[in-house]
Amino acid sequence: MVKVDIVRAIQLGTDLQFGEAEKLVNDMLEMIKEKLEKGEDVLITGLGKF
Repeated sequence: MVKVDIVRAIQLGTDLQFGEAEKLVNDMLEMIKEKLEKGEDVLITGLGKF
């Protein structure tokens, strides 16, 4: 699975347009990246702790 697959899955499961779903995924990944760069933990239940 690659990022575009996640975007399409969100698009199909919601009323969002592709661009809106893509922005949501990009914003979420950016937020996770920023936390990790600061040395903070990111816990996503059912996926793992990073």
